[in-house]
Amino acid sequence: MSSIMQFNYKQHWQERDIILERPTSEDTSLGFTIAGGIDIPFVHPRFTSIIVINISKNSIAHTDEGLKLYDIILRVNNIDFTNIKHHEAINVLKTSGPTVRLLIRRLSPSICENIEIEHNGKLGISITGGIGSEHFQNDHGIFITNIKKPQANQNLHKGDRLLEISSERNTYDLRFVTHQMAKKYIKLACKESKKIKLHVGRARLIDGIRDYVSGNRLLNGRNAECSQVFPKVTQEQANVNK
Repeated sequence: MSSIMQFNYKQHWQERDIILERPTSEDTSLGFTIAGGIDIPFVHPRFTSIIVINISKNSIAHTDEGLKLYDIILRVNNIDFTNIKHHEAINVLKTSGPTVRLLIRRLSPSICENIEIEHNGKLGISITGGIGSEHFQNDHGIFITNIKKPQANQNLHKGDRLLEISSERNTYDLRFVTHQMAKKYIKLACKESKKIKLHVGRARLIDGIRDYVSGNRLLNGRNAECSQVFPKVTQEQANVNK
């Protein structure tokens, strides 16, 4: 059994109700783009959820500020979105009336940290997980399972969820990727600069007694909602429809 099985990641996910109001015509665009569906999976055949992949600037969704990039849509009004075809999801959203009630699932760890690391070409970590290679049921996250030189990476820990990696040139989002995509982005970031920055979500022990932060400084000195600190990034995506 993996050493990270002792950690509880359920609190990394939240379900939220979001209400969007169309101010004029009932067919006015809500201003966000979705991917996924049981007929057009996102990134990997096993990921069939309906997911938000873009929010247009100055749109209804953008102005409301409730919906976020990579929110998974579970329900629209009273219609279940957990087992729906892509075009059916689009039609429901287009004909959902002046008041649109969304139930979404969001990756939002309560404890996050930005960690700067200097390396010699490799980070010296082992990872598990990814869409299609889930280490935990219903969680496709990328997790650290081993640190080869812990003395050089004292701020990283087994069980950390990798959310984002940045080189001095580019930023790569690791929240919704396959295992191979994660390895590719980590390799690219390390190739681009000797100093990289990792954005991680901290794990919590299953017994709930303490957070697994080992005295590390939290992002901005406080608990931060991780979904609020990501810049918009470009990554490999397919089947984009508004």
